[in-house]
Amino acid sequence: MARIEDSAGPAPARAVERLERRRIAGKLPAPYRRFLLTHNGGKPVPAGFTLPGPRRPYRDGEVRAFLGIDVENYDLETWCDIYRGRMPDELMPIALDPLGNVICLAIRGKQRGAVFFWDHERETHPADWSNVERVAGSFKEFLDLLE
Repeated sequence: MARIEDSAGPAPARAVERLERRRIAGKLPAPYRRFLLTHNGGKPVPAGFTLPGPRRPYRDGEVRAFLGIDVENYDLETWCDIYRGRMPDELMPIALDPLGNVICLAIRGKQRGAVFFWDHERETHPADWSNVERVAGSFKEFLDLLE
């Protein structure tokens, strides 16, 4: 499992609850909720991942930083606003890569809790799933994949 550096420290439970009310009208998937309550963003070490997919494996995936609640430059709600309407409604951005792509968490639907890679170079209007690839079945599994 990746070690988290430069985290903002534990997010207050009230802040997490506020995010849940505003963004998903329900609870976040448990592993990601625990991450916010423990780390609230930060940089994983190691940070690399391999993205399986029909056109690759893409071995140069990297997490630049996880988003957090009220974290300067990496504020989760700000990034949710930036990507609202640009990605499927079932997804919420949770991390950025160094090249403008986004690591997302499914917050509702059949794939709730799974982690996805959103490729900005293949963005569609209106948003659909054609530029989104599944990386892991859960947030914990994603952390375990980092190499």
